[in-house]
Order: sequence, then structure tokens, then C-alpha cells
Amino acid sequence: MPTKGHNRPPARIDMTPVLDGRIHLYRRTDVTDNSNWHFRFSITENGKHKYVARSARTHRFQIAEQTAIQEYFAVQTKQAHGIPVFAQSFLDLCDKALERLRNDVKLGKAAQSRLNDAERTYSLYASRFFRGRNVNEITQDVVDEYWDWRLAFWTTDEGQRVREDEGIRRISLNPSKETLAHETVLYKMAFDIAERQGAFQSGTRPDWRVPIKRRGKKEYPFTPHQWRKIIWFFENHWLKVEGEKYQHKRKMLYYFCRTFADTGARPGALHSLQWRNVQLVEDEHGNQHTLFYVQGKDHTYEPVAGPELFELLKEWRNDPINPHTGDDDLVFADLSGKRAKAGDFGTRFKNMLKNAEKNPGSKGVQLDPEGKPFHLYCIRHTYATYQIRYNARTFEWLATQMGTSIKMLEKHYINIKPIQGANWSNVKSINDAPKTDQFDRLFVEVGDEDAA
Repeated sequence: MPTKGHNRPPARIDMTPVLDGRIHLYRRTDVTDNSNWHFRFSITENGKHKYVARSARTHRFQIAEQTAIQEYFAVQTKQAHGIPVFAQSFLDLCDKALERLRNDVKLGKAAQSRLNDAERTYSLYASRFFRGRNVNEITQDVVDEYWDWRLAFWTTDEGQRVREDEGIRRISLNPSKETLAHETVLYKMAFDIAERQGAFQSGTRPDWRVPIKRRGKKEYPFTPHQWRKIIWFFENHWLKVEGEKYQHKRKMLYYFCRTFADTGARPGALHSLQWRNVQLVEDEHGNQHTLFYVQGKDHTYEPVAGPELFELLKEWRNDPINPHTGDDDLVFADLSGKRAKAGDFGTRFKNMLKNAEKNPGSKGVQLDPEGKPFHLYCIRHTYATYQIRYNARTFEWLATQMGTSIKMLEKHYINIKPIQGANWSNVKSINDAPKTDQFDRLFVEVGDEDAA
């Protein structure tokens, strides 16, 4: 019995040289249809001797010969223009880049944090977007497409699934330029390797520069009808849960959202709000208001709301589930009395909307008109939109109320105009919105995710 296969019949038969021996045509005995002709010829690429082998897909020798010669000269033309004949997977090049980084870390030439960033980039983004793409297919248009995909990733269904499956707690919906620049390190290294190997046409390397203007996703405010559904779902379903821990978290989210919608204050300011800084005051006309003293990014400001919000927060302060009600206690503290994690509010709000969407009475509250998930910050957009449209508030007034700048408000809300002739001066926030069709025709597009 042969042990090395040298007594087996040859896989190639009828070997016939063509074009002065530069091409060989043959038939194969190891395939079902061995009447078809095949051909092969040798080339040198990246300093290595390789064979190009193809099927001519015909049993007629003259046609096979013509096909082989055409392919031979096509490959010669590619090589003359620096186009690789054997394409490389971009992910394989990223793997090589990661291996080099690991070696550099071992040798002390690179920081561990750089490797960590690259591995995270590969795992979360590269492996999903560039799967099945060869390096020579990655043009500038593909890179631009990648940036659009990357910046919107965590707002998509795919991003939400990844976050749930991998237990990722903290994400940035609008990553900084520095974060994105760190992510490009892997891609630039992969292209460096490809360039040295001649794996793509010279002069076609794309620019991985981070976009000058980050492409935040479009935002929409909630309509009054949607907000009524959300409050209905909160009060009739979401708050009815067993267990002190879950009751506290859900009630705190409910009162937080109501306060957010009535003031438009920054979420971080509300997280640090103490009970002593929530007061019921009376103006010179005898009208009562809820006054807050909150700390903004770089200054203290005083959002004002209707007296109803003071009564609403009194309910929360007197609720037995809330043990932290002293003047120095935080209004939105966890059960231990510490400041609740800011990210938890956003996660719980999205989870609440996801459940509300499944309820027939509150369906239509999870996704905006473009099919993207609403998130907690949309409440701030909603507040600003309503104040401009239905109360004809100026940017000066909004800047004071929301703890932001007039320039920022103009940048994101300049196209939103007050409704002419509407007499809704008593509509202080979305919580006061009347049930009319005119109110529900909103959906005004506003700026990007970090607006105001």
C-alpha cells in the first residue's frame, strides 16, 4: 500500500504548455467533471513565488487557451499598476497588527493601554464592520461609511444587543475626538502592514483622520401623545413591582423624569440636587413657582417650574420607600444615600421604554421617526422645543433655565419657531400639554446628541 501517495495517478493530466511555456493547460482527475480544462501560471508577489490557478470552464481546448492567455495578461496588468493579485482580508491584517502590538508591549515599546484600546476596537467595531472585506476594497468611501456606522453604533439594535450580551455598562453615544483617534491606531497599523506587502494599489490608501465635526445622530423630541403614554405606563405598570430595591429604583426614575421634563436642567445637576435646594416661592404678582438651585458645568443656576412640581416632589420625599429626606440629602439618592449612578438612569429609562412598547396602551414610544431608540437626553430636547414653540421663550431665557449658553441653543434650535397665534401661556412644560391634534403635530428635528 502506498504511504506517501507517489503511486497514485497524477491529479493533472494532458499538461500542455502555452505562450512559450509561461502558461500550462491541463485536465484534473480529482474532480467530478474532468473533461474541463484548467490552467496555471506563476507570478512573484511581495517577494514570493506563487501560482495563479483557474478553471477555464470549458472542455474545448481553443477556448480554454484563449481564456488562459486573457487571464495571464490581466494579471500582468494588475501587477504593473501595483494592484495585488491575491487579496488580503483586512481583519487578518488587523490580527497581525494586534500581534505586533502585543510584542511591543512585552518589549516595553508600547503601553498596555494602547493594546487594550486596539483589542477593544477589534472586538466591538472592526470585527463587525469589516467582516468579509479585503484591504484593497477599503476605499475612502468605505472609511467614511465606517465613521457614520461607528458613531451611530450604540443607538442601533445591534449595539443594544452587544451591550446586553457582553454586559457593557458604560458607553458614549457621542465619543470624543480623542477616543476615536485611539481607535484608528489599529486600522493605521493594519494599513502600514498592507502597504509594506503591496496588498493594495499604491496611492489609494484612505485617510483615517477622525471627522472634524462629529456626526451625532439626529434627535427628535417626544410628542405630547407619546409623553402621556410614557407617564401612563409609568403609573399603571412600571411602578407596580415587588421588592423594595426595585420599587425605589423605578419610583426614583419616575420622579427624575418628571422633574427633568419640567425644568430642562442638566441631568448631572439633578443628580446632585439636595432637598434644601428645592423651594416653593412666590413672585411679585402672587404666583407660585418651584425654584431649584443647581450646579451646572461651571456655574450655579436656578431653573424654575410650576408649583405642581413642588407638590410632586413632596410625594417623593414623603414616600416610605425613600429613606433619605433630610435637607442635606440628595433628592435622587440610591438606597444607601449616595448619589445614584448617572448611567443607570439612562439604562433604566431605555428599558422602561422597551417594555412600554410591548404594552398596547403605550405602544409607539420607543423609537423616533427614523427608527432609532429614544433615550433619556431626549427629554431635555423636548423641554427646549416646547418652550420655544408653545411659550415663545427666548434663547436668553432658556440659557438661564437650562444652564447652557445662548450660542449652543442657537446652534441646535435656531430652526424651531414659535407657533403664531397660539395662546398657550399656561403650558409650562410637556406635562401641561393639552390633548389636541395641533399639539401632537410636533416631531421637529433638533440638533445632535450633545446639544445644549
